[in-house]
Amino acid sequence: MEAQEQLDKFYRCIGEFPPICRSGADPRQKRLVAERKRLADWFCNDGRFREAFKLNPSEALHKIKLDIPADEAENFIKLLDEGLLSVPLEQLTEGTRMYFAYMQEKVHWRTRAQEELDVPKNAAFKRWRQKQVNRCWGQFGGDNFAFVHVPLVFEMAVGCSVGCSFCALSSEPLQKLFRADSENLRLWQDVLEVVKDIIGLAAGEGVLYFATEPLDNPDYEKFAEIFEEILGKVPQITTAVAMRNPERVRRIIAADSQKTQITIHRFSMLSREIFQEVMESFTPDELLFVELLGRYPESLLGNLTKAGRSYEGTEPASIETTNTISCCTGFIINMADKTLRLTCPTDADDEHPTGEIQSPRYSFFDAEDLRRLMLRVIREYMPVSMPMDKALSFAPFYEFAAAENGFRLISKAGLKVNFRQENDEEIPYYRRVGELIKAGGYTGTEIATVLREENRINPASVFNFIRYLDRAGALVY
Repeated sequence: MEAQEQLDKFYRCIGEFPPICRSGADPRQKRLVAERKRLADWFCNDGRFREAFKLNPSEALHKIKLDIPADEAENFIKLLDEGLLSVPLEQLTEGTRMYFAYMQEKVHWRTRAQEELDVPKNAAFKRWRQKQVNRCWGQFGGDNFAFVHVPLVFEMAVGCSVGCSFCALSSEPLQKLFRADSENLRLWQDVLEVVKDIIGLAAGEGVLYFATEPLDNPDYEKFAEIFEEILGKVPQITTAVAMRNPERVRRIIAADSQKTQITIHRFSMLSREIFQEVMESFTPDELLFVELLGRYPESLLGNLTKAGRSYEGTEPASIETTNTISCCTGFIINMADKTLRLTCPTDADDEHPTGEIQSPRYSFFDAEDLRRLMLRVIREYMPVSMPMDKALSFAPFYEFAAAENGFRLISKAGLKVNFRQENDEEIPYYRRVGELIKAGGYTGTEIATVLREENRINPASVFNFIRYLDRAGALVY
């Protein structure tokens, strides 16, 4: 049996369970998943546990207080360590199948977020975002599945108190907080109404941190509460200081436990000791909807993105490797210094050390000023149609290969895109367009002129094809 057929059978096997990231989910199913997630967290984040488990699975499970049969745990760990086809399907227990169904549930949500939930209602913004998403498929390949391309992010501080040496966004030291006084609360409410009006419900998919630590702000919970009231969602949180105030964190991650759709939060842990403190302080049930990300060499999740401080002073990152953590394709609004910028992900390099393509920062003084500014940025950076008077080239991560009636673009990340002319009634011109773009130096207008003179191709047809390439994120100009 082919590997893909076996994988399809695996997913059919686990697909019989209802989703649990919602209110009213089966408590028994949640408990079984939480216990197996606990085992996965220990395996991924603690090297000493991995060694102990190899020597004596039963004793290792007893030490971390997990009541999972040793034979099931061994098969479960084998699935994590060696792949989903490493254990015969008939040996998968109900609890193991429930866990992997939960993991698929999260994958399906992520896909839905990128394709539907995070799509802004503003037509120009929507087209621009989709173009960036398409570009990232070429640049990042399958890694782009992990990027939701959220259209809006807020920062409630300037800088960050944590100061991670590997910070992919090169956060500055904490300098300023946006506090919840009466004036700021009115501004916050008005700003949320503005972004809701421009972006729509997709604004609710945003978060209240970027190059910041959300829990640096003592008023985070108040701002998150208003965010939910106006935009309808509990904002997701990623924190590197979960153990700074565990009771506060416990309240935050439990805030949406009765919501229709539960939010998945994240803890970034900077050492094994912090990971162990987290495991001692929070129960499996409390961490069911929290991803634990070890950011230290011992963790199997500790591979660091080569961007920001991890990029500084190193050789340029390999183009085959995705080197950015930016999941925002849209606006970053800093409430503490009242600034706005446009951003989208790219690989870190000397021009983009933090793995972002960024606009300048713009300042605003109130919500209506922000509205005018956002609409101005949309007009300037997200034009209805591409200019035809600029020299075109293919994105640097694509290689051009001529083909019959067209051409193929082959991405260094592994993506292959065919552009083949299917209309037999027309003289083929796709290939010639591709050749001229590859040659470099030709504008859209010049390409249309060449094809009209060579084969009497209608310029409108050429322009439409060039616009199609642009929407696919394949062009640079």
